Amino acid sequence: MSVHVVALVLPWIATVFLAAVGIFAVTFPVPLSNAYGIPIERNSAALVYVRATGMRDVALAIFLALALLLHRNQFAALFCYFLMALAAFDLSVVSFALRARVADALLAERRRLAMAVAAHTGGVILFLICALLLNRSA
Repeated sequence: MSVHVVALVLPWIATVFLAAVGIFAVTFPVPLSNAYGIPIERNSAALVYVRATGMRDVALAIFLALALLLHRNQFAALFCYFLMALAAFDLSVVSFALRARVADALLAERRRLAMAVAAHTGGVILFLICALLLNRSA
């Protein structure tokens, strides 16, 4: 598969993934918060923040999709750098929140927390690769 094809497809995969995470956060905030690494209760006031983050992700996915549809690769690349920074910020929030819990966690809980950190790290890497590929094809 050529780099050009990957540069066309990978940003769309990232866009769909971002939209899916956002939709999941809006519709199922409690399970998503558990996967995110910061579990909340069903009746928690924090539900509104999880849903707001989900709406943010959906809006960002729409914005990226528009840039891709309009073939604004240079702008889409810049936007992917922004999304990479946002994913890094989310990673720092999760890492900070988990720091105290890891020491007391059982092995199964540590694995779940490690998966939450890995998912956010994957987002950083995914958007960095998308930005680099889009810059190359611009």
